Amino acid sequence: MQKIYSNDDIQDMITAVNDDQKLKEKVLGHFSGNDLHAMQDVLNDGWYERFDRYDSDICEQFIKAYEAEV
Repeated sequence: MQKIYSNDDIQDMITAVNDDQKLKEKVLGHFSGNDLHAMQDVLNDGWYERFDRYDSDICEQFIKAYEAEV
């Protein structure tokens, strides 16, 4: 069963990734092309609301990448 994440949970993930360069590199390694650029933009902004600019799949990919690396 897949966990449902709140906005606070996603914000905590973004903060954790931005606070750990090795984790950030691992998470970003799951992305390529336009998705990579979108994810870099979200992380550079630092707030979960930035996902609103992109297809919801970007946030889902981020969660999967984060779960795979922690």
